[in-house]
Amino acid sequence: MITHFEGITVAKNGGYNMPSDWLTVNGEKNGASFVTVNRNSDGSFGEANWIDIDFPDSSVTSANTVYRNNILGIYLVVDSDDTKTVSSFVAKVKIE
Repeated sequence: MITHFEGITVAKNGGYNMPSDWLTVNGEKNGASFVTVNRNSDGSFGEANWIDIDFPDSSVTSANTVYRNNILGIYLVVDSDDTKTVSSFVAKVKIE
C-alpha cells in the first residue's frame, strides 16, 4: 500500500488528525481515510485509528485536509457516457 498524508492538524488530546490518500501497490484499489493518532505521555505514539472515506458511485475519493473532526477533499464520478465530474466535500467524522 502507498499512503500520502497532507493537511495534518493537532487534535484536542495532543495527538494528530491526518487526511490520507492511499492506493494498493498493484493499483487495483484507491481511497481516502481520516486517521487519528494519539501522543502518549512519554512522547511515543499510540495505535492509529483509520476511518475510510468513500462516496457512493465515485471512482476516486481524495482527503486533503482536516479541521477537528471535519475532513475536506474531492471525489470523482464517471457517468455511463464517460463524463467525469469532480466535486468537493466536507464530511464530519465520528471520532471514537
